[in-house]
Amino acid sequence: MVPIRAVGARALLDFPDRVVFKPGPVKYRTVRTLLVRNVGASSAVFETSVDNEAFALSPSHGELEASQSLQIEVSFEPHQAGSHQGHITVTYGTGEQVTISVSGEAEESNVRLEKQSLRLENTFISRSCMRTFKVFNRR
Repeated sequence: MVPIRAVGARALLDFPDRVVFKPGPVKYRTVRTLLVRNVGASSAVFETSVDNEAFALSPSHGELEASQSLQIEVSFEPHQAGSHQGHITVTYGTGEQVTISVSGEAEESNVRLEKQSLRLENTFISRSCMRTFKVFNRR
């Protein structure tokens, strides 16, 4: 006797193997849109999670029929300068998991003010005072 096990039609989402963000400023949100298609033969129920708080996905779960597509936004909003790496885990309704690496780099912005100091005139309760200054991006 030889046991035979058969697997029926399966769902398969064509996520990229890796998502890389270009270097950007700290505390600035950058978004990459992925077009994900179900190349499998059955409906795909999925849920996603990320192990690094600098990255987020929207929508984080869903259902996709065979041959249909869905846009998923991957966002990168670092709170510290430096290199950030993480993993996106896609969990199918069947319990199978796929891991996608995600990375990005954050850097401090090189900006300066037009003047080093700004003097405002004396104000009183019912009056206001206003000055204009410029911010230069030296990047």
